[in-house]
Amino acid sequence: MLAAAPLFAASPMVGPEVPASAPSPVPAERVSSFAVAVASNGSMAMAVWVEQRAASYEIFAARFDAAGNVLDPYSIQVTTGSGVETASPRVVWNGAEFVVVWTALDPKTIRPAGWMCTVGEDGRPGAPSIFGPGIVEDVAAAFGIVAVALRGVVSPNEGAIDIHLLEGNRKIAQLALAKNSSGTRLTATASGFAAAWWASAGGGMAEMRAARFSPWGAFEQRDVVISESRSFEVRLFDIAARGDDVFIALGGQQQVTLLKMARLRDPSLVATLPKGGHVVDLLWDGGGLAAVVNVGVESTLWRLSESGALLASKPLAAWTAAALTRAGGRTFAVIATSPFDGAMVRVFAESFDAPRVLLSRSAARQSTPVIASDGERLLVAWNESTRVMGVIATREGRPLGAPFEIFAARESAGGLAAIFAAGEYVVMRQEPGELLQLQYVVATHVSRDGVPRRDRVILTNTAEILGGISLATDGTNVLVLWSGGATQPPHGRCRLLTPAGPRDETVELLNNGSVAAWNGSLYVIAMPGTVSIARMSREGTVLSRDSLDDVYGNSVSIASDGDGFLVTYVRIGLRQGDLMAFPLDRDGRPAGGHVLLEPAGNFAPALFDGTVMSAWNGRTYELAWTGVGSGSGTFDQRLSRDARTSSRTALGGIATPAVFGLGNGDSIVAYTRPVAELGGSQRVFTRVLSQPRTRPVHH
Repeated sequence: MLAAAPLFAASPMVGPEVPASAPSPVPAERVSSFAVAVASNGSMAMAVWVEQRAASYEIFAARFDAAGNVLDPYSIQVTTGSGVETASPRVVWNGAEFVVVWTALDPKTIRPAGWMCTVGEDGRPGAPSIFGPGIVEDVAAAFGIVAVALRGVVSPNEGAIDIHLLEGNRKIAQLALAKNSSGTRLTATASGFAAAWWASAGGGMAEMRAARFSPWGAFEQRDVVISESRSFEVRLFDIAARGDDVFIALGGQQQVTLLKMARLRDPSLVATLPKGGHVVDLLWDGGGLAAVVNVGVESTLWRLSESGALLASKPLAAWTAAALTRAGGRTFAVIATSPFDGAMVRVFAESFDAPRVLLSRSAARQSTPVIASDGERLLVAWNESTRVMGVIATREGRPLGAPFEIFAARESAGGLAAIFAAGEYVVMRQEPGELLQLQYVVATHVSRDGVPRRDRVILTNTAEILGGISLATDGTNVLVLWSGGATQPPHGRCRLLTPAGPRDETVELLNNGSVAAWNGSLYVIAMPGTVSIARMSREGTVLSRDSLDDVYGNSVSIASDGDGFLVTYVRIGLRQGDLMAFPLDRDGRPAGGHVLLEPAGNFAPALFDGTVMSAWNGRTYELAWTGVGSGSGTFDQRLSRDARTSSRTALGGIATPAVFGLGNGDSIVAYTRPVAELGGSQRVFTRVLSQPRTRPVHH
């Protein structure tokens, strides 16, 4: 029998948001190595790069002054959910604000398009907008006008080049620069703009060509041939201007060639430097030229005279991307270090006379929080980068001290869980195993005062890499469930952890993703797939198993009120995606029909990778999940014992909610969300959900 749950009249009172820890700057972890860019307003510079702090790659920025002081300790998140092409960001100063441009898909055409966003001197980004179809190649600014070179998508490497001239957020002109071309470089001149690019010349040959145009869209020179090369020998180059003189530095295998093109004149040779390499960036630095030249995987900062003499050089770092700017009379190179040594990519700024400073900084990335309690206080634990941190908190979630490390850093670790048993906290996570796709489930203990024991108890070395951990306790022993990866298809496993160590016997379950709860006399295990129920004694003996006919579901959860149980699942098969619930009696037997909580495509959680957390708060069952349909967001739902009455509360744009019952109708939820003031870094917070109290009426 199927019923829909009517709503309670009263929803819980949502308390204030409490951070689990204070932030501190750390090096950003997931920087793309493909592109960096930088621009200056004369006294201050702003660098941009691409980084993955949450689900998608986004553009981040940081400002720094002429002394190399970083003004944004957690960086600035410029874009959100835009699907940035990682090699595309560019930035200029237009006389009033920074203008960032990049490539991302146009949601209307699902084709690459040029996007732009302004960032004020105060570091506040504006709203992004599309200005034209194509792939961003370069950008420059003159007289308050921004020129952007966009390449049409004809082939992966070349297409028609158009120049889009922008004033503020308004496009004032568009020029057709070239066909069958790529690698466009732009620079501002005293009278407008200059461009250079590689064009296909047929017969396996390529020509470097140049043009000049005004800020209002009129060509002064066009299609000036600079150089010719065989297509497979084409190397990176860049251009820079001093007044109306345009310098072109062309890379080569054995040498770098420096050319100059005066206004309305053909180019002339300035010098040939007997050092080869790719010219990554070129800048007029007031008394000569600065260049970043890449040879192999190494990058070098050059200072050249106007006549092309090499005056100074400085090794930078193992190279992936670099850009130049001037701030306060000092030339800075912004670089993304290479991952070839196995280290994470990071963005730095440095100059000839100043040490390197780290730009790509964030608050430590926190994820997947869990909550346990000794009845008086809480342990809130979470993954922080590759380690596990925790803090002892009040029942309102307020930290009572500084966070402490529970598990040391370990790559590819995950699957966090925690519970209180036998007078101390038990915290578990999955760690990389010796075989591909298999992981360890490791337990450690923390005292109720927050002192880690630093022990390591291994429950298994055959956990499935994408699985999770579920815990239940009778107050002394802990029943540990995990997703097994040693069989095909993989089956779930469970094992008792006693104060003396793990029991020898490991019990095989039907499917991965099984969960358990204890009601004071037995464990009940709910298993997904063909939804099944197993009953287990305190000693770990399986008493019985039953499959529910024609009931199929994933994302299973279970909780107990100390007597009966409530099971929830997301239906698969017929009416796939519905969030369902049904009660069990104290013996783990069905005690009522299946109740529809949320229909598919509305507020329901994800079918296969969604997680529903459940708990008993002393008066009602409490669920927390993140929806994926038209009502996407995170929700709390309170259910009666038979699941037939409920109330739903929207908790907003948060992720990975974990709910814990505090008693007397109160609960606490821990979750993560990005913090704009911390550059979009994901942080852990808690909120108390309180039972509305009835006030006495005085007559």
